[in-house]
Amino acid sequence: MMRHAALVLLAGPADSPLRGGALGLLVHDPGSRDRHLPRALDHFAAGDPYLPPGAVAAALPTHPEPVLEAFRARLCGPDTGEALRRLADATTPALAHRVAALLGRSLTERPEAAGHLAAYVDRRLDTDPAPRAVLLPLVTRLLDDGPESARAALAGFDVEAAAAAQHPACALLPADADAHGVATLVWHRRRPFHPERLYAALEDLTCAAARSRGRFWLAGKGDTLLHWDAAGGALCVEGAGPWLASLPDAAWELVPPVRRAAAALDWHPEHGDRCQHLVFTSPGLDRDGLERLLESCLLTDAEYAAGQAAWELLPPAFDTLLEV
Repeated sequence: MMRHAALVLLAGPADSPLRGGALGLLVHDPGSRDRHLPRALDHFAAGDPYLPPGAVAAALPTHPEPVLEAFRARLCGPDTGEALRRLADATTPALAHRVAALLGRSLTERPEAAGHLAAYVDRRLDTDPAPRAVLLPLVTRLLDDGPESARAALAGFDVEAAAAAQHPACALLPADADAHGVATLVWHRRRPFHPERLYAALEDLTCAAARSRGRFWLAGKGDTLLHWDAAGGALCVEGAGPWLASLPDAAWELVPPVRRAAAALDWHPEHGDRCQHLVFTSPGLDRDGLERLLESCLLTDAEYAAGQAAWELLPPAFDTLLEV
């Protein structure tokens, strides 16, 4: 219905101020984006006030080059602050460095806009830890290679503290909840996963929720904290450094304070900070089925009792995934 209404508006008078809004609707819709994006970007770069930055930013992940070029022109217009905020909101980790380069060029041309960037970074990191994966490389690049105005505005940004807070051992994860048709399951255990059974269940676990993330402990890799990050059926698993329990006491002084504090709050007398802490969020989440699947991937009582020496002999099913 909305797409049809937008098409009717586009077929109307060429000088109608509503054309920008219609193009925004069509660009926001992936089904009509390809056809209408070029005309929408022309309107956007020219400063059409009826085509807001948020509508065009939705196309950044699918059409990065033309969208970034249009934003470069828009950042020189009267709504610089809004354009900058929307661009940063839509940026993915893969695009962070390209967006930082664009912002660097734009802030060279308009140094007074650096204050908008600094205020945005402070506000987002204070209210929501999720954007750190994007903002950290973006801000680091601007501090290293950006114009003087950007470096001055971001001078108080603590890159090391932000990096520590982004670590999966410290990241703030959602709490257990069930509201408005969307459920969140927080699953926490003190027993390692069996590598072969977990590997066999990866597809089912990844598809069990629209979004899942956290950290996990794999038998046979007791020194390595593993990071789990899944969305839309795609999973990323990677090593995130050592569990603190595997470090000698002298090495603790090299660990950021926020990481030491997080470990101390959840320290186990036998396993230290090693644990399973995974969070799954999705509409229609099958909590019981998901918990049963996760429990089936843990070591059995007999496997657990065999001890770490036996765990080291388990099949290294994750080596290929972790590129060991």
